[in-house]
This record gives sequence, structure tokens and C-alpha cells, in this order.
Amino acid sequence: MFAVLVFVICLEMFLHVMEHTTKRKPKYTDMLHKTTQELMIVGLIYLLVKLCVSTGLAKGNGLSSRCLGTTIRYQDLLMLLGAWESSVEGSTLTLLQADKPMPSAALQTPTQINDWRTNRRSLLIPVHKSDEIVELFTDEFPDDANDIMDILRAEIAPLEVWLSVAIEYYLQGRTDQFEVILDQATMPEAEEIYNDDAARKSRLKMFNAWVSHYVNVMWNEDDERRREIPAQKAVALFQKADRIDAQCPNTLVGKALMFMAKGEDERAERFLKNVLIADKENLPAILASALLHVRKKKFVEAKKLYQEAIVLHPKSPQASRIRMCFAYCCYQMGCVDKAKAVMKYA
Repeated sequence: MFAVLVFVICLEMFLHVMEHTTKRKPKYTDMLHKTTQELMIVGLIYLLVKLCVSTGLAKGNGLSSRCLGTTIRYQDLLMLLGAWESSVEGSTLTLLQADKPMPSAALQTPTQINDWRTNRRSLLIPVHKSDEIVELFTDEFPDDANDIMDILRAEIAPLEVWLSVAIEYYLQGRTDQFEVILDQATMPEAEEIYNDDAARKSRLKMFNAWVSHYVNVMWNEDDERRREIPAQKAVALFQKADRIDAQCPNTLVGKALMFMAKGEDERAERFLKNVLIADKENLPAILASALLHVRKKKFVEAKKLYQEAIVLHPKSPQASRIRMCFAYCCYQMGCVDKAKAVMKYA
């Protein structure tokens, strides 16, 4: 008990120093606060498990004391949304490691780089009719995105660059600027400038990235009436995406997630089947289908899909959470030893 007390005191002092150090960088301060919140959640879950053990509701060494079902379901949702958003955003940002060469100035797509000397990330904007580039450090993004959009307009920057800037604002928690950029980039006036096939594909990515924000809001909103507002906005964006490509897998998975948030699982299932018929290895569709089975308590079918996802995408950023969900299904099926082994590996 004394060791725990000392650890808590040291951790509190460390967080205090970190907060003071990052005070001048709002982005990093926000990241620190979010990390602290995650630690508090973990601590509360730990105390809950201890309470269950002390009251006899769970065995001290049982799986239920290590993996609460509700926590796993929440992890499942986070994993699913994360995989879908990654599939929407993944092709818009190219990460270059420090031991790789700098990209050519003639790149027609935006590039996000890490400066190994300062550990700072930046976006590169090609200068119109020139081999030069404009480098924008992400930790120096202005509060008003109009300042950056003036540069994008002046250089007639590719829509992929617009999308990368919007996503960076979203990752920093400034969703209002994220929406302003996407709104400006998809206006009819912009279509007169960006009217080739590459621009059409970029606009489709924009609509899907934008709609993913509203679907996230729906999943996090318990009030059915309040959920209807982001649902209407999502539907409007889906309609615009359908005018470009009605069979885009990301759009179809997004619609499935929207219907799942509304509790309309049968409609969601139809969209997911269409995606998997065209591409049986589509990770967001596989995970969404597995979540549907979990909601129906069809753990055998869900376990099979999670196993398939692990085999097809072993290096996915969501791999650890996929294994946790696989373990949860094993536990629900009575395969406790197997669930324990998978949880240790996860």
C-alpha cells in the first residue's frame, strides 16, 4: 500500500511538471490532459474490478476480473470507428521516417513529415507552377483556418492538401475548423477549378472524412432526439458522396455505421454484405459485421470474423483491440483458458 502511495505521488509530480513544460503548446497540453483522463478511466476500472473481487461477484484470478464485458464492447466500437476513419484518411497523409529521403517538390499529393531534429510534424504545399514548396508546421497552425486557406487558394493546392490540413485540425480537436475547410473545398465554385478525375476522388474522400465526424457524434450521443441532428447532416453528405460513386466501400461502411448508431441493424447488415461481396478482406466491413453479431449475442460468428480480421490484417493498428474482442467472444462461449491466453498476447 505504501508503494502505491509513493507511486501516485511521483506520478502526480511528473504530470505537474509535464503540464508546466507544455503550457506554451496548447496541442500538447490537450494531449496530456487526454492521457491523464485515460489513466483515470483505467484506475476506475481497476477499482471496480477490485470491488467485484472483494464482494465475491468475481473470482480474483478469473477472466471477468481482468476483462469486463462492457469495457470490451466499448473497445470494439472504438476499434471499428478507428479502422473506418483510418481507411478514409489513410491515403491522404504519407509519413516519412527520418532515415528516408525528403519527398520531391513535384509531388502532387500532400506529405506529412517528421523533422528528426525537432520531432515536429509538418505539411508540404507545392507552389503553383514552381518546384518550390511551402512547409507548414502542424504545431503552428493558426486558430483561424482562413489564414491557411488563403495560401491553399493562392497556390491552387491539390484537394488532397486541403484534406490533409482539415484532418490535422481534426486531430488537434478543432472540429469547427475541420468543417470550415471541407465546406470551402467542396463548394460549387471549387468544382470549377478542380474538375478532373483526381479531384473527384479527393472530393469523395472529403465527404467520407466529414461524414465520419458526424457518425462519431451519433455513437457518442445517448439522446435519440439529439442524435437526429448529426444523422441528418450525415445523410446529406452521403447523398453528395453517392453522386460521385454510389458503390464506394468507405461510403457503404459509413452508412452501415450510421444505421447501427440508430439501432437499425438489418439495414446496416445489407450495406456490409455488399461491401464484403466486392472485397471480402475489407477490414472496417469485417469488424462492423462482427460487432453486429456481438450485439445479437452470436459469439461463434463474431469470433470467426475477428479471427479472420487478425489473419488478414495482422499488422493493423487495431490488432490488439481485435484480439481483445476475440478473447471476449471465447469467454462468452465458455473457452476461458483460450480467452486468457489471447488476452495475455493482446
